[in-house]
Amino acid sequence: RVGLPAPARPPTGFGDLAARLPSAATGGAQVRVERYGPAGSAAWVVYIGGTAEWSPVVTAEPWDLSSNVAAVAEEGAGSYRAVLEAMREAGVQPSDPVVQVGHSQGGLVASQVAASGEFNTVMIATFGAPNGQVEVPAGLAAVAVEHSDDIVPALGGPGGRAEERLVVRREVFATEPVPVDQALPAHALTAYRETAGLMDGSPEPRLQSWRSALATVLGEKPGSMSRWRGVRASGD
Repeated sequence: RVGLPAPARPPTGFGDLAARLPSAATGGAQVRVERYGPAGSAAWVVYIGGTAEWSPVVTAEPWDLSSNVAAVAEEGAGSYRAVLEAMREAGVQPSDPVVQVGHSQGGLVASQVAASGEFNTVMIATFGAPNGQVEVPAGLAAVAVEHSDDIVPALGGPGGRAEERLVVRREVFATEPVPVDQALPAHALTAYRETAGLMDGSPEPRLQSWRSALATVLGEKPGSMSRWRGVRASGD
């Protein structure tokens, strides 16, 4: 755990969810867990950040390039194992309803946690995730946000239960030049946060329905938030 638990209010839409995703930074917290409701009837939101380390050399940072490769190959990435451990340590019970949220590698891991059945994932929102190949449970309220000028989502392929996901697409640089001093600018969390805010203002009925379902799952009362950091052990 990183720091002490803090108060939190239920997210009301996609903008809140994207804003609370951990920013990718080596040495920082990679997972944020929010709890709403008392023990025995709690609901949770798990936010999973994107890749923090792009070096091909394996280090103590599990949100790295090697975990990207392992996660896409569905071989049990270090980041996946770290998320499961953080959820258990935070107190999530197998039957508790969980909303999974993730950006990039975090979105892929969120989908794999949902598919594993180890926890009761009832809703999921991913941003720029290469998770098309992951077969999430039938009936899961799933929204996948993908920028058409972001190559990362395509790395997951078109498989899985794509027909059961609501896919929201936007071209970030449709009317302005692509920054030449940034790597994958359309994949940036800041860009997806902007798109999430636009989604909250959309009249699309399915987006409005998803937001209403989120409010039903989490309720209106304040809860608590904790942040978590996983560290890869030597030889893991």
